[in-house]
Amino acid sequence: MTDTQGMAEHRASVTVNAPVHQVYGLFTHFNDFPKFMSFVKEVTYYDEQRSHWVAEIAGRHEWDA
Repeated sequence: MTDTQGMAEHRASVTVNAPVHQVYGLFTHFNDFPKFMSFVKEVTYYDEQRSHWVAEIAGRHEWDA
C-alpha cells in the first residue's frame, strides 16, 4: 500500500506511434470505443454534450455522461 487510505497505486505509460491528429480523433469519438475497448459495449450520443454508456466491468453498468 502506498497511501494513507489503504489504496494501492499503479502507474503506467504507453507510447503511441501515430500522428497526433489520428490519436486525438480516435479518443474524441466515444462511439468508436467498443472497437478497441472490449469492456465498453455501447456509447450512444444524445447530443453534442451528452452520451449514454454501457460497459461490462464486474457486471453490466450503464450511465449518462
